[in-house]
Amino acid sequence: MQCTYCGRDIPDDAVWCPYCGAEQTPPDETTPPDGWQDENIPVGDWDDEADPPPDNTWVDDPPVPGWEDDTPYEPAPEDQDAPRSKALLIAIFAALGVALIVLLLVAQSFCELSLPAYTSRIVDTGIQGGGIESATPLVLTDKTMDGVRLFLSDEDAQTVSDAYTYDNGIWTLGDTARQPELEPVFIRPLVMYARLSEQGANTVLALRQQMQGGLITHDEILARGEEALSGMGTLTDSVLHSAAVQFLKTEYAVAGLNVNHIRNSYLLRTGGKMLLLTLGMIAAAVLCNYVGARMSAAIGRDLRAQVFRKVLSFSSAEMDKFSTASLITRTTNDVTQIQAVCVLIVRVVLYAPVIGLGGIIMVARTKTGLGWIIALAVAAMLLLVGVLMKIAMPQFRTMQQRVDDVNLVSREVLTGLPVIRAFHRERYEEERFDTASAALMKTQLFVNRTMAFMGPVMTLIMYGVTVMIEWFGAKSINAGNMQIGDMIAFSTYASLIIMAFMMITIVAVLLPRAEVSATRVDEILRARASVRDPRSPEPAPADATVTFDHVSFRYPGAEDDVLHDISFTARPGEVTAIVGSTGCGKSTLLNLIPRFYDATGGTVSIGGVYGACTLDPGIRQADKLLYQAKESRNKCITAAFSAEEAEKPKPNQESDKL
Repeated sequence: MQCTYCGRDIPDDAVWCPYCGAEQTPPDETTPPDGWQDENIPVGDWDDEADPPPDNTWVDDPPVPGWEDDTPYEPAPEDQDAPRSKALLIAIFAALGVALIVLLLVAQSFCELSLPAYTSRIVDTGIQGGGIESATPLVLTDKTMDGVRLFLSDEDAQTVSDAYTYDNGIWTLGDTARQPELEPVFIRPLVMYARLSEQGANTVLALRQQMQGGLITHDEILARGEEALSGMGTLTDSVLHSAAVQFLKTEYAVAGLNVNHIRNSYLLRTGGKMLLLTLGMIAAAVLCNYVGARMSAAIGRDLRAQVFRKVLSFSSAEMDKFSTASLITRTTNDVTQIQAVCVLIVRVVLYAPVIGLGGIIMVARTKTGLGWIIALAVAAMLLLVGVLMKIAMPQFRTMQQRVDDVNLVSREVLTGLPVIRAFHRERYEEERFDTASAALMKTQLFVNRTMAFMGPVMTLIMYGVTVMIEWFGAKSINAGNMQIGDMIAFSTYASLIIMAFMMITIVAVLLPRAEVSATRVDEILRARASVRDPRSPEPAPADATVTFDHVSFRYPGAEDDVLHDISFTARPGEVTAIVGSTGCGKSTLLNLIPRFYDATGGTVSIGGVYGACTLDPGIRQADKLLYQAKESRNKCITAAFSAEEAEKPKPNQESDKL
């Protein structure tokens, strides 16, 4: 089908035109009654409640360009191809923008989650371990190698002999790539030798001599080694690795290696990697913020344009329904709220789950046994947010209504300032404004005080988690189940997880207000104009006659008619006076001629054209009306009075009369 506004081809089930944004209304398939087949009756637009025109054509939107011509507007093929290509390019760029943001957030999360692991390595390996990463020794003295072989099986001893070369009393590892392979072979015998050496310099030597003399067996030597290890408490892999590295620091110094150089090289190498990750994280965050800001600004721009275009198509009925003050608030404040939430969605809602899930995965890999602390903190935060949202959510809706009230009073005061001064109503208007402003202030204070409670409680939860991690982590370190670096990494991951949930709670604070704003904006975009223009209106002749035929009108929501069964004809060259008391419906009757409202009963015709007025739609949508006399004939040609002055038409010349 074709768009009822721009005439371009769109899908049959389209609700909105992808080119101009106009709302599409399906045609009503009502069969015309008898009597409408007269070819002499020109066809204009028709009210929903009235009988349809002969061709069953219903047009909901303002006329398209070229409406002055009798022929329907037919866009050229190139006019259709250009918007389609533009829409396709916009969709492609939008998809690329979202994909780029996701990739940047993933890169930023990867960098941020990698930093705590490097911090743990610097503490455990760089500082405590002197830069020694593996428990497989690079070099060993002859004495140490002989002592370690006592605790090796024959197969493992042969493997070690094949991997090391002997030169001048020093055993050197031939291929450093075999360190991970040899570490399970070396780590436990090396710690046994270190523990027995602490009991006495000749303890291991005596055991070797006894085994060579046949006094003890190899199994008994292994039992002595296990007995020495039992004094270390719970033997985890980290405890064994730490004990082996501490022994190797002394052994490397005895073998002639520069231990300080090994430590400094490791610290510089690891610190350089952390610096690169930090720079990458900063670059990803800056790019993500830039792309997100551009995208949200574009969303706000397009949304304001759609709302503005829709408001231009409203008749006085829709203006009365929403009110001018509310339309101003919805076009400005509500769209700004939606735009702000779009930034948070791009920057926080997509980022927080990635960083939170990644932090949970990294915490599970630390194997500290303290994951229950994070689970307790997350449950407490979710409970807090749920309670606060339950209390504050209704007040967000009320707050937007209070903003409408303040705008309404302000606009009425500014518009009617001369009348207010003339009747000395300044005090009354000040009280009205104070009442509306005080109501908004009370609502804002309640919401802000409720949400202010969240910050201190979140901080209390975060520091409580830190204290619990330090307390239970210290006990694990004392028991030999955890290293200091592991506790530091776990604490950092816990902070990242909690911060991720705190970011989500920040969005939860702003999301209810944005949800209210989105609903209010959507009401405008989905509103159907009660006054609809024909696609090809027929211009009335210069000597057109205005005819009211049994016209009745009732305002939306009213119980009684304002006008009932009105019939008269205003002919060219004659003065038609509409006389009556205040509130009798003079202005209402006048508004039916330019179709500010459509009659609820009867017909209003200009020059014999029913339901069509040749007023320029842009002028009529500005809600103005001008009466001008030309060659002693009354003729409705444009609209030039404001809604506030509708009760009293203002002629351009002194000789004009209505």
